Amino acid sequence: MSKRMAAIKKARSEKGKGGNNKAWYVDETKLADLGIKQYKAKEGTNYLRVIPPPDEEAYFGYKIFVHYDIGVNGDAFLCPAQMQKEPCPICERREELRAREADPDLIKALNAFPPRFLFWAVDMESEETAKDGVHLYDAPMTINDEIITHSENRRTGELVDISDPDEGKILIFDRVGKGRNTRYKGFQLDDDDPIKDEWLEVPEFEDVLVFASYEEMAKALGSKPSGASEETVEEDDDDRRPRRRRRSEDADEDEKPRRRRRPARDEDEEDDEDEKPRRRRAKKKDDEDEAEPETTEDDDGEEGSDDDEVSDDNPTRKKIRERIRKRRRS
Repeated sequence: MSKRMAAIKKARSEKGKGGNNKAWYVDETKLADLGIKQYKAKEGTNYLRVIPPPDEEAYFGYKIFVHYDIGVNGDAFLCPAQMQKEPCPICERREELRAREADPDLIKALNAFPPRFLFWAVDMESEETAKDGVHLYDAPMTINDEIITHSENRRTGELVDISDPDEGKILIFDRVGKGRNTRYKGFQLDDDDPIKDEWLEVPEFEDVLVFASYEEMAKALGSKPSGASEETVEEDDDDRRPRRRRRSEDADEDEKPRRRRRPARDEDEEDDEDEKPRRRRAKKKDDEDEAEPETTEDDDGEEGSDDDEVSDDNPTRKKIRERIRKRRRS
């Protein structure tokens, strides 16, 4: 075995967490090991078959709260306060800034609102796209709102489970525009045949998420966590990505935190909300809560890598198969 194998594995692990050592909340390495890509809504018409999660009593969408553009690295973290009822250093910093009547934009940039929703879904545009199997769709809140709205029969009030393996529906919607001009409209449901058994082999959403520790988040934010030892407060000065808004490392030393201008974008950089590899933009609530019939989003999912070999002895895959066997026996 090559002596550099350990370094290769480390680089692969970093790639799975966003690349360049950036923290990210989806473990892309685990997705690649499972042969699952990430879905991003295409311009034009999208056709998605939502796949139910392993828990038959759980909602088919998984709500997440994300802090974006944290620290000089532009990291993204799941909010432990919102998702686990645990202390969150980013929320604590936000409240400190609010108490000091700091710049409202800086305070807003530390919010984990509005929430996003994860879905397991198959692209049903054609037989070819369906062959790609299940994707992870990281969607804005408005996509989930539209699903809920169109899952109710207006005449009878009866609810439809669009993820039902036998009687589910295909979700159809149009995406127009790019960046902050992105709009979603034309939502409707269409009948579909029963889904393939192999599509039911999805993991729990938690299995592919990264929940960072309090110390990791505090370090990325550039502050010493309460009660932490000196070893936990080293600041990471790596410059990793352009962002809409940056916070100074010594923000908590100034009476009013300074704001830095956003680095200029390269000419060949697409102005597209789907470019999550650059991991930027704290979303504005107005973008997510726009009224029907058109909806907006700032960020969408990125496609996962399909270069990694799928391992049959992957621990997560074993858990999935055991759940599938139990479901079939019942």
